[in-house]
Amino acid sequence: MPGRRSSDDLLVELDGADATPNAVDAKAVLELGAAYLDLLERVARADGRPISFKGIAVVDKCVAFKVQVSDPVAAQAAVTNSSRLVYGGAAVPQGLVSAVERLRKAIRERDDAGQQVTALVGRKKSVLRLADARTLLPPEASLTVRARVVQVGGEHPRAKFESGSEAASFALRLTEQLATELAAHLYKIVDIEAVARRDPEGNIVDGRLDRFHPVVARDQFHRLTRWMTDASEAAS
Repeated sequence: MPGRRSSDDLLVELDGADATPNAVDAKAVLELGAAYLDLLERVARADGRPISFKGIAVVDKCVAFKVQVSDPVAAQAAVTNSSRLVYGGAAVPQGLVSAVERLRKAIRERDDAGQQVTALVGRKKSVLRLADARTLLPPEASLTVRARVVQVGGEHPRAKFESGSEAASFALRLTEQLATELAAHLYKIVDIEAVARRDPEGNIVDGRLDRFHPVVARDQFHRLTRWMTDASEAAS
């Protein structure tokens, strides 16, 4: 894999104080890389789009290495979601706690050394940051909205929705039972009841689906009721 980075590569770069091949702490960098790739794999698998990595090449920059990714699109999503988890912008699912804490520890050590970690897949760039200890997750608030189901599943079930009421698509945690029920309405419109957290821009970054109501079934019921009423009036 030597040479220029392709769109199928994940590049992890370290910049800052003593971030040169001859001065950097080799053991710390290797642990950082292993922790990051492990979290990306876990996050992608939990989202139902598993990825894998192969090959490795040291890039002639400050300190950087690249690996080939099996699914660059899924890797971009995993990079974004992992950054949110590490920063503290989303609640960490129980199955990812140890992997997130491992990477946080590695990043904290690089922060203390005056170094910054950046990841790049395709055109998707993400700086791995830790939130200030005083920064808290925004409070959860009730959410009632009509939305289209675009994805359901994962090792730790999540459902992805699109809604005309929201600026961006969003994902919510849910139970396995709800996931099974919701999967029957994939690509359909439903009314959802949930609790959610939003970032400073107002986008939903985390939440839990409590219940949903199929819109089509409701509309069909109302149409049937209206037809039966009209038929009854016409017969009388």
